[in-house]
Amino acid sequence: MLTIGIRELRQNPTPAINEAKAGRVVAVTQRGEVVAHITPPSVTSSTWDRLIAEGRLRLPAGDQATLTPPLPADPERPALSEVLQQMRDAER
Repeated sequence: MLTIGIRELRQNPTPAINEAKAGRVVAVTQRGEVVAHITPPSVTSSTWDRLIAEGRLRLPAGDQATLTPPLPADPERPALSEVLQQMRDAER
C-alpha cells in the first residue's frame, strides 16, 4: 500500500490516483498518522461491504427461527398504529 502525505498529495496527486486506478489502496497521512484512504471503486463495491470491511457493521450470528415470538399487545392500551396516527394528526 502506498502511503502519501497530505502536502505531497496536494502538490502531486497523479501518483496516488494512478495507484487507486490500478486497484490499490493509498493511505493519506497527516503528520505521520493515517487520516484517509483513496480506494478504487471496485474495492468498495457497496456501502454495506465497506462498513463490514471497516468493522463498523456486523452481520447477525443467530438464526431467525430461534427467535422468541413477540409479546402480545396489552388490550388496555391503544395500538401503536393508533398512537402514531394521533401524533401525526396533532402535528397538522
